[in-house]
Amino acid sequence: MTEEKRMILREILQSIDFETLPPNWTQHDLLSFSPAKSLWFHQREALKHAIMTLWKYYENIDDYVPENEVTDIRKLAMLSEYAKRGVSQTKVKVPKKIRDIVRDVYGIENGSLSLVHLINRVSFWMATGSGKTLVIVKLMQILWELMKRGEIPKNDILVLVHRDDLIEQIMRAVREFNTICPTKIIMRDLRQYPGMKRQMSLEEIIPVYYYRSDNLDIEQKVKIVDIMRYENDGKWYVILDEAHKGDTKDSIRKLLYSIMGRNGFLFNFSATFVDDLDLETCAYEFNLARFIEKGHGKQIYVMSQETIMLTKEKYTEFEKQVAVLKSLLMLAFVSICRNRLLEQGSLSYHLPLNMVLVDKVNTRDADLKIFFRILSAVCTGKIETGTFSKAKADLIRELRNGASLTIPNIKTTFDLSIIQKMDIPQLLHTVFHSKTHGEIEVIYSKKRKQEITLKLKTSTKPFGLIRIGDISKWLKEELHGYAIQERFLDRGVFETLNENNSSITILMGSRSFYEGWDSNRPNVITLIGIGSRNAGKFVLQSIGRGIRIEPIPHHKKRLKFLEIGVTADQYLVNAIETLFVIGTKKKDLKIILLELEREKNIVGNKIEGISINEIAHKKPLLIPVYSSTNKDALPIISLSPNDFKMLQAFLGSASDDRLLLMRYAQYLSTTDAINQLTKLRKWVEHSQHRPSDRNYGDLDSIMRHVILGLDNVPHTLKELKELDVEIDHFNKIAVHLKRIDLDMLHQKVMEISDAILEISSYPKRISELQKKAETLSPEKFLEQMGKIRKSITIPLQGSSIIEIHYVDYSYYYPVLIAQGNPNLLSHAIDVESEINFIRSFISYATTIFKDFDWVIMSRIDEKVDKVFIPYFNPKSNKINRFFPDFILWAVKGNDYSVILVDPKSTEYVDGYRKIEGFQKMFESNGSPKTFQYKNYNVRFYLKLMTPDKNRVLSPYKKYWYSQIYEIVE
Repeated sequence: MTEEKRMILREILQSIDFETLPPNWTQHDLLSFSPAKSLWFHQREALKHAIMTLWKYYENIDDYVPENEVTDIRKLAMLSEYAKRGVSQTKVKVPKKIRDIVRDVYGIENGSLSLVHLINRVSFWMATGSGKTLVIVKLMQILWELMKRGEIPKNDILVLVHRDDLIEQIMRAVREFNTICPTKIIMRDLRQYPGMKRQMSLEEIIPVYYYRSDNLDIEQKVKIVDIMRYENDGKWYVILDEAHKGDTKDSIRKLLYSIMGRNGFLFNFSATFVDDLDLETCAYEFNLARFIEKGHGKQIYVMSQETIMLTKEKYTEFEKQVAVLKSLLMLAFVSICRNRLLEQGSLSYHLPLNMVLVDKVNTRDADLKIFFRILSAVCTGKIETGTFSKAKADLIRELRNGASLTIPNIKTTFDLSIIQKMDIPQLLHTVFHSKTHGEIEVIYSKKRKQEITLKLKTSTKPFGLIRIGDISKWLKEELHGYAIQERFLDRGVFETLNENNSSITILMGSRSFYEGWDSNRPNVITLIGIGSRNAGKFVLQSIGRGIRIEPIPHHKKRLKFLEIGVTADQYLVNAIETLFVIGTKKKDLKIILLELEREKNIVGNKIEGISINEIAHKKPLLIPVYSSTNKDALPIISLSPNDFKMLQAFLGSASDDRLLLMRYAQYLSTTDAINQLTKLRKWVEHSQHRPSDRNYGDLDSIMRHVILGLDNVPHTLKELKELDVEIDHFNKIAVHLKRIDLDMLHQKVMEISDAILEISSYPKRISELQKKAETLSPEKFLEQMGKIRKSITIPLQGSSIIEIHYVDYSYYYPVLIAQGNPNLLSHAIDVESEINFIRSFISYATTIFKDFDWVIMSRIDEKVDKVFIPYFNPKSNKINRFFPDFILWAVKGNDYSVILVDPKSTEYVDGYRKIEGFQKMFESNGSPKTFQYKNYNVRFYLKLMTPDKNRVLSPYKKYWYSQIYEIVE
């Protein structure tokens, strides 16, 4: 069993609430990109995690100021955070070629470099098609804004990618972004750096340099650059976009990138991470599994039966023909489903494509040659009818029995009658564009030495494209005797595959074309002879190139995730929205499955079967809804008395707002600047400020601080509403296991699911037993009662366990507790104070609440749920949200109590601020306000936990409790 590496940086950031960071760190436009594009939720989340990482490094660990750029303190402290969580390595081996340079820059010991030198980095694991390029461009702007605000050093920005076409892709995105960005991003070749640096001003543009990552080295040639000429004392923000791809000197390059950013920061974006350090420094993941789970890509369906090895003599020609026919039948099946959907309505799904990926293309009996020969036999009618029937029967049986693995982890059903009714003429028409069999003829262009096109003589349209490194050997050897047409082509057929008029249905080749190409079209990936050494990585990358989906133009999610009011035959939709993966040898297929499971496991195997208490469905569970729309209300801003006096004096002398607009334009809204200044003057006039211990002492910092706080409008209670989806964390509970045998993983997930099903049925089973109690003897009744379990404990891994409880009065059941390693079960109860509370609740709830008409209790997960109390936090100069850990609704007659419980709160300053927020919203003169809702008199109560109430300041003592029974006093 191999230890599964963890995303340690993500764990570190979980303790940080982005919304509570100081305004300088949060006041960014994370939504807009161009007139036609806005950032998706996951793209905004990636940027937030980048900002939180920088805040952690440049402010939380050791506050950066221009005169204090020393990084040693930050690096040592950051490494300590990783070490506490069990980082896998503390030293990195240095290749001999660059040891002298690394020794000069860092110093090395026994050929190794301490991890402390590499810890100023962050990774983002984002699937192909998830929009990494947009995130990267937006990150350039955010870095520039943070530099302007003095929060991070004024370093230069460098983007490194491994191919020229990807550089152009970033440039196109920058040009698009510049159409709305007031300060333009200017891209420059790294080799221009010395001269351009002298010309550019950070005030006017955002200068960004770029280069091919594989052209960085320790020597200077025509295109190869010596990094020591450009390393600028390591003061770079280095952004890597799949920079490790296609590089045989991977370990050398990674250290060179780190040298460039040693006194800055390194940002690493990739769809596939194989390096431990990349994974452990990952702040945010939206990998292939999560991308699909959220509806952005096709479902993945890995066929359970292996495709036989076409090159092995132990397989008969009949078996090889069946294998190829199954791949063609699968393509025909999806194509028919797509055509029927288009006939039914307004959907416009892609033209399905079969990607045939092989390991060998030019050896005497290469996999691709064998596939092509059988394909030719199908086209010319040399396949027996019985072979065709056998292929159909095998395919139907396999789809009926289910997949080896699906992402998402759901059972997908298809209309198998389509395959059952399919005949050879229909296959020929759907895949080969011909009504009859026909000889294959070959089309090629001397300008396109990587590709040849295939068509039948009985058809006017080509059906196949072979794309490999050099096609000349095929033309001489494998295609000898075929009709060959030479044509002049302005554009390659591969370039036009994504166009609506492309007739290509089968794309054949090696791994040479899977990168740099994204398409909606692949629905079948046929893997032949892919070696086990790189199978997992290669297949994940190739799958990533073919999972995109677009049911209607500009709507790039699976149909059920779109709110467009379009309905369609679900069986047909299932087919066109699925990417079928047909594997090769079982041991290679298992590697692929493990890699996919690994990605799934980091996303989490979602726990099914948790449901809302039937009683809770029938009760009005009230929660507050707030408003912050009173534009006339004065904002709440923290400022020290000395700073406030300085601001008063300055505004009193600055009578012309035009001067203020010019001087502070970078902080003011471009559309509402005058109103902002009016609000600022009114705020100062009324002396509205919360005392702060922080003294800025200079007007620019004071103005920036106050302007960024002008949106701190006090919240008011708008209304009470009945709970709907505001508490939803129980639907997101997922198991994250370290890498184990695939069968064991499935077994563990099934064990948990079965236990949840059993505990969820507790009320029903008790009710059924009580109904037949009169027919049972006391002994038999007790025996059957003893078999109905109210809780189950299941070991996860190591000393970690999951407890599954039926809890009286709970909003949902069962309730899940994770002990040992909380990272193995997301969104379950895993904090000691919350576990202690729920245990006490289980023990005493029926006694404590016996006098109430009804009671419902729920946990609140601050990362997911939306039940909170707004309060002003002077430290962040913002209205923050306080999420209590639990909420109770308790009713007796017309008296309705909403009790907010936080068993892990603190009696120190933060706790008092939260209490003050509660008091302003729900109390009047120290007593609960009464709100009317239908016939109920509704009052809110706040209960916090402390081990010693004597330490609490007197005005706040009534909010704290030591024993659970005190929450209803």
